[in-house]
Amino acid sequence: MQHHGGTYASPVATSGYALHPSQQPAVYVYQGQKYSDFHQLQAAMQQAPLPVAPVAPASAPWGEALKDSAALERKVHELFVQYAGADRKLDPPELHGLAVCVGQQLGVDPMAFGDVRTLFHRFDFSGDGHLDEKETLNLIQYMLRVHRDLQRKRSAQLAQKPHAPDFTAKSIPFKQVETVFDLQKKLGQGGQGAVYLAAERSTQQKRVVKFYDKTCANAPVEDIVEEFKLLTKLDHPKIARVYEVFQDHAYIYVVSEPYFGGDLTTCAQRASENGVALNQHWLAGILRQVCAGILYLHNNKCMHCDIKEPNVMISGDSDWHAPNVVVIDFGLARDFKKYSTGVMGTPGYMPPEVWMQGIWTIYGDVFSMGVMFYNLYCLHQRKAFEGRTVQQLQAQACQLAVDWQPLSNCLSFQHLVQQMMQPSFKARPKVEQVMMHDWWREAGKEETSPISNKAISELGKLRQTSDLHRALMTDMVGRENLTQLKELNDLFASMDVDHSGTVTEAEARQALKNKMPATEIERLVSTLMGDKGSLTYSRFMAEMIAAKKAENDEVLWRMFKELDVDNNNSLDANEIRAMLQKQKVREIMADRTVTDVMDKMGLNRSGSVSFQDFKRALETVQNESQVQDSSSGSSQLREGDKVQYFSSSYAMWMDTTIVALDSTTGAMQLQCKPGYWLPPEEQHKVLRISAFNSQELSNTAFGYATVSAINVPLMDAIAAEMVERIEAGAADNQALSNTAWAFAKCELYYEPLHEAISAAAIRRVSEFVPQGLSNLA
Repeated sequence: MQHHGGTYASPVATSGYALHPSQQPAVYVYQGQKYSDFHQLQAAMQQAPLPVAPVAPASAPWGEALKDSAALERKVHELFVQYAGADRKLDPPELHGLAVCVGQQLGVDPMAFGDVRTLFHRFDFSGDGHLDEKETLNLIQYMLRVHRDLQRKRSAQLAQKPHAPDFTAKSIPFKQVETVFDLQKKLGQGGQGAVYLAAERSTQQKRVVKFYDKTCANAPVEDIVEEFKLLTKLDHPKIARVYEVFQDHAYIYVVSEPYFGGDLTTCAQRASENGVALNQHWLAGILRQVCAGILYLHNNKCMHCDIKEPNVMISGDSDWHAPNVVVIDFGLARDFKKYSTGVMGTPGYMPPEVWMQGIWTIYGDVFSMGVMFYNLYCLHQRKAFEGRTVQQLQAQACQLAVDWQPLSNCLSFQHLVQQMMQPSFKARPKVEQVMMHDWWREAGKEETSPISNKAISELGKLRQTSDLHRALMTDMVGRENLTQLKELNDLFASMDVDHSGTVTEAEARQALKNKMPATEIERLVSTLMGDKGSLTYSRFMAEMIAAKKAENDEVLWRMFKELDVDNNNSLDANEIRAMLQKQKVREIMADRTVTDVMDKMGLNRSGSVSFQDFKRALETVQNESQVQDSSSGSSQLREGDKVQYFSSSYAMWMDTTIVALDSTTGAMQLQCKPGYWLPPEEQHKVLRISAFNSQELSNTAFGYATVSAINVPLMDAIAAEMVERIEAGAADNQALSNTAWAFAKCELYYEPLHEAISAAAIRRVSEFVPQGLSNLA
């Protein structure tokens, strides 16, 4: 995962941007003083007084940037445009200028962030020798976290007490683990805490619950929460699925998908016991799945930082001829690990640059994979590094003391592993290059397996469904144990040729070519993709599960009962509102109001929704989208129009304004993306019309309340829209206070709105004028 561990600096004597274990011993210089030990340098940085901060531009205070993702994205964009130049990419010298600028605005020595050359490679996830805007955003987030952590350590030193993470109910929900789960079997016990196989009491679904001791937290709680948000967004069949995280007073609990076949440590032995011939074809089938999972992480600006056999699980315990594997144990796990080495990773798998410089890059993951490839080829009879102590393993890794003789009977595999374990990380291949090596062809695993006739038959059952049906199915699938559905996973893998976790129209057409008539292929592509042009893993699984008509009524009833909180076999307005607050539902139904959905289900006519009403609404297919397609593009929009822009970096909608339109091309510029022309073909994917801003919404509610003209459907719609704007940081203090007063005046209580206003008001209470505080009260 994105690695936000301790601060690392590199020797100032190093030339160029490659790090190599043959360099001279490190010499660090800080404020004119030389240090030969990195930990002495860190101590000096933490104890040194902060320099006086220069006056930062009024529009760009960095201090609160970590708390406001939309504001941070805008600030990074401004800085990126300033330093990246015409090619919209940062090279190392440009990054150095950016780091100095951020350091000056924060009032700290840029060396506090670590060596800029090291940082560059750490965040160059694409491996192209440049940083794009998303990579730069990740880098600046890291720099701000380093600054925050140094400030906290200094404050703790002044107070003469250790700094402890502030785990609060607002950051991570509080639950009693035994109230929610039946802990059935203890799977393991480590320094972080125990791991249990459990059953969710409400659904009886099997889960794995990991206990993380809060006293072992090696990262601030804000980072842990951000890691969890990222983990839940990862959507790939070869990456472990995380369902939720919660806490009590002693532990943080992470709930994930269970796997029943053990890990790669025992995989070969169990396969052999089940009569499987352990040849290169079998091994390549496993290793290619690992590569696909790690490639997906890297493409999503993530690193694993602890690849080894125990962190690759076998999903089931029946198909040992072609085991289905899943990569686990990244992200949150790292934030609770404290190794005696002081850096992240497992001795025996860590690359030289981690031992010597404390730097993890995507190429460090490739090195660890190379070690694992070696060990698995030798069936764990031999290991790449045979040291018995940490010191011995460190020396062997830094000197690359590997006996290559056990691989000599397959020179192409030996060559691949040697490339992956090159001493200099810049000499190693990227994961996609690993997957293009000749060895895969020799082992018979160069390409994805073709689609089976049974899978073609399943695809033929697909029928178009409503947005609401897709939204609820995707939400349900997000809580299912999908790795057990091997045939559907194999079908997705056969279509996802580039292992991106998304199937495009072109990939689907190519995979289905010559498998069915062209007209049927086009129907399936249209049904699967809709107007989005691609399909994520979860959406694909939702569509395929929904396609099984014999099970559809059972699935719909299960959805209905999950929403029926009071168990009266009908849905009321509050239950419909709660449905629309589900993350996956909001993503698909983003342009629907509560009133729209109530009307469709007939609730406003009868006061409640029966199962038949619910089923009818889900099975009704209409052209529901309110977003303009690219053919109309910007022709219906004008400069100054208020719209909402979907930020892929933060996966949320942001209020903004159209500031310029090109009448010739149809491209537009938005206030939140200065200098960037959004082409017409992208507009329908990332824009939606925002007829009212937060101030206008609150004024509307305020006006109706003032004259006691209570319009419940209108107030429901305003409430739903205001919640989105508050959570996106797009509602000012006056909008908050006016909205609170209006709903109180009308005696309407809308829980999500109440919670959103309360949370925002608590954060900003010192900013309110007296009248605003009065309205809030």
